[in-house]
Amino acid sequence: MTTKIRIGGEWINLESNVVVSPSGVSGSWRNTNNTHNVFYTSTTSSVMYVSAIFHVKLLSADSGSEVIAGSSAWAYVSTSGETGTNLSNNYTNICRVRDNGTSNADDLYLNARFFVPSNCKYIVKLLDKDLADTLGSRVSTLSWKEFDFELKSSDIIFNSKGSNSNNFSRAAKVSSSQITSTWSQFMKDYAVWYEPGNTGTNPPYSTTYTINITKAGDYTLEYGIDGNGNITFDGTQVASAVGTDASWTNDPPSFVTLSNVSTGTHTLVATVDGSTNWNSNPAGIAWKLKLSGT
Repeated sequence: MTTKIRIGGEWINLESNVVVSPSGVSGSWRNTNNTHNVFYTSTTSSVMYVSAIFHVKLLSADSGSEVIAGSSAWAYVSTSGETGTNLSNNYTNICRVRDNGTSNADDLYLNARFFVPSNCKYIVKLLDKDLADTLGSRVSTLSWKEFDFELKSSDIIFNSKGSNSNNFSRAAKVSSSQITSTWSQFMKDYAVWYEPGNTGTNPPYSTTYTINITKAGDYTLEYGIDGNGNITFDGTQVASAVGTDASWTNDPPSFVTLSNVSTGTHTLVATVDGSTNWNSNPAGIAWKLKLSGT
């Protein structure tokens, strides 16, 4: 068994590779010396995934006595900021793994897997068939791995498909063989064009996007322009292209860095022309603005 999460329409196996981040997930693994029956506190900035494997020796080599099958591993997580250790107060049992085998087994292996939010305490208890803490030295921790997620906020990535004021829409919604044969994947994904106006038009069209920046820093503006066009940010032109640049073929796209962008409301204006017959010679402008390093 394994733990999977849904990212971008795809199920990602969290434990497929413990050396690097699983495909589609940002974060880092670490192997710990943690063990059962001890309280720990998550210091990650977002959320942490725990995968701990325990060995329970059912038959005692020295006395011949056995532990009847039915042992289990229980994981508990506290509310944020909790400092106490009373499980009945402000703790939730979020994982329960139980052996349903026979009492004839020599050894038992239990894998507790669970998530812990930032600043929460957590503990794993190993209990016998009667849910009593009597297993003692029969339990050993084989491995305890933790993965710290680096969650990305949706408000640090913006693109040309977002809401705007001048009725621009997805250019690719009208069939054109030129899109398939010449446009880069970036243009296919993000290009927009004035609607209505797919055919018989060639004046420059502009649309204004309102962007709410909640995290200050340097931002990367990726762009592609089929035809002639430009992009301004807070009234300053930051990107432009003419038809001969063929920026619509660039993959990865052209880009520019916008330095020291402050928090608050900003405006991005996209202007483009270049199509007298959209079906045979499409025009469009594509852009994506993201916090540098994301």
